[in-house]
Amino acid sequence: MRIGRGSERKYGSSMISDRVKRSRKWLLLLVGVVVSLAVAAVIVFPGDGHFTTSDGGRPAPLPSQVNGVAWQWQVPEDAWGVEVLSGNRGPVAVLHDGVIALNGEDGEEIWGLRVQEGEDTVNVSAGVTPDGNYSIVGHARGKKDDLSFHVTVMDTITGEVESKYSETISDLVSPQLATESRVPDLRNLSNHTWLEPSSEGFVAREISTGDIAWEFEPDPGCRMIAGSVETNLLDVSVGSTGEAFLVPLECAQRGSSPENGPETAAGEILALDASTGEAKWASSKEIELRRSSSSLPGEFTIRFDVSPDGRSFVARTSNGRTLFDVDTGEVLYEDLTDFFPAESIEYYFSIGQDLLAVNRNSVRNERPLRLGVVELPGGRIASETELPEEYYARTDPAYYSIRSADLGSVGAVPLAEGVLVLGCDHDCSSESVSDADSEGVLALFVPWGESEVESVIELPGFTPERHYQHDGLLLVPGGVVAYQETGASGFYEELIGLN
Repeated sequence: MRIGRGSERKYGSSMISDRVKRSRKWLLLLVGVVVSLAVAAVIVFPGDGHFTTSDGGRPAPLPSQVNGVAWQWQVPEDAWGVEVLSGNRGPVAVLHDGVIALNGEDGEEIWGLRVQEGEDTVNVSAGVTPDGNYSIVGHARGKKDDLSFHVTVMDTITGEVESKYSETISDLVSPQLATESRVPDLRNLSNHTWLEPSSEGFVAREISTGDIAWEFEPDPGCRMIAGSVETNLLDVSVGSTGEAFLVPLECAQRGSSPENGPETAAGEILALDASTGEAKWASSKEIELRRSSSSLPGEFTIRFDVSPDGRSFVARTSNGRTLFDVDTGEVLYEDLTDFFPAESIEYYFSIGQDLLAVNRNSVRNERPLRLGVVELPGGRIASETELPEEYYARTDPAYYSIRSADLGSVGAVPLAEGVLVLGCDHDCSSESVSDADSEGVLALFVPWGESEVESVIELPGFTPERHYQHDGLLLVPGGVVAYQETGASGFYEELIGLN
């Protein structure tokens, strides 16, 4: 493989190059301050569409339970909500033209950045570093043959601008791609760098300056592969944590499997230091790749999940669902299914090195929904509960995340004192949901060790209709944020804060 340029170093059976291109230091952008005499607030306007308030404050703790709706926040009328990320104070609402950061406890706007749209504006991309310290907003301008990417880096707590820069991206990514596909996805980032696809691999850019810190290309005979659930770097998948990028590779001869050949193949995961690009380790166990129904002949995909804290990940091996340490590549547990209750459907909705949140039911959509938290390594069920039979879960809680931006789609959030589940008071999967007595979509908080709902929280504006709907629950400092993406476009109109 190629990682920048420089001296070669031996790693396993591969020769890995490393180079660290030290970035130039840019001066911080100075901002003007306008002091309001009527209220004890400070508003800073360093440019059109950007605002901050003096309510930077301190990060709020994560909630241990949820009792009701604390706040509602409407997306501005001239925008539509695209995604929700977690910052150090609460949610960061990603809009089609920028971001607005909210206080997780009361929903007050802390800061925002809206990009002025023009005829040559392609789209907006945004991300928050896994440690929550920095928010990055980028937008592309220009035409397909001359596309530039303009980036603003802000402190996530205060919204103060740390740096601004722009880069030409037309010479890095294949010009055959559609213009929108060539815009970098800033959700693919660590605490140090963000990724931009190149024709053969990807480049990592310094967050503060946009300079190329290092580059990666697989060795001859190897190729990056796609995740079985989603791709996040054009047509391949790369996991990201605060300090590492996880690159799934297939190093067999491409196309060697006949159309009706084996359904699995051997792969590996390579961990790259997010700051330097140096190889941290390559997985000591072969990772199982599988052919999906959409795979082309000879092509395989991988299923792997990164824990919410970024310290571990799960990938299939010959032993089962194996849990690895992100920092060292060490196998922590050969097969997590050893810790699932007997005859369960083996769904987890959160993973970690010490605890595993599991669905304890034996079949999908079974009622009552039974959930638990399993201690590792012993496998003892430390906490368990069930949703009363009069309620239906919106979906079987299940976890998928290869980067911090993927959190929020599990259908249930385990908290210290119980679990928060999205549900209904009728069959959520039913096509007929016009019952006037229905309360619509509910957030149900069930304490551990009990089978009674302590808090039944109606979510205003949520519809139980399943066509084109996606519900989200995201744990943030100060509370849990609920949102619903509606219509074929997949946008949301409102965020609801629960605490």
